[in-house]
Amino acid sequence: MKAAVVTDFGQAPAYGDFREPVAGEGETIVRVCAAPFSPIPDDISDVRAAAVAAGGPASWAVLTRRAPIQPGSTVLVNGATGAAGGMAVQIARHFGARRIIASVAAASGWTGSK
Repeated sequence: MKAAVVTDFGQAPAYGDFREPVAGEGETIVRVCAAPFSPIPDDISDVRAAAVAAGGPASWAVLTRRAPIQPGSTVLVNGATGAAGGMAVQIARHFGARRIIASVAAASGWTGSK
């Protein structure tokens, strides 16, 4: 069985072969299908990949189910410089938003919108 072990926050995981897991008292082993997972290219850090993996589906769900975008729509994205906000801008563009208003803030305070 292949597995990744993270030993400390901010450190790259160690990959290797591990024995088959054995459930201890009160534990359950859950096996998942590998089909919905994608390999991470070597030039993308694990941190960046995790940000895309979290922000992308959240933005997709909001813009396709909660408030579905129609071609020609105007979309306001608060926090457009974050992972989810950046993905929201791209998803809005993908679905044909006519105008995307992206608000951003800097450490020194509000900078307006782009």
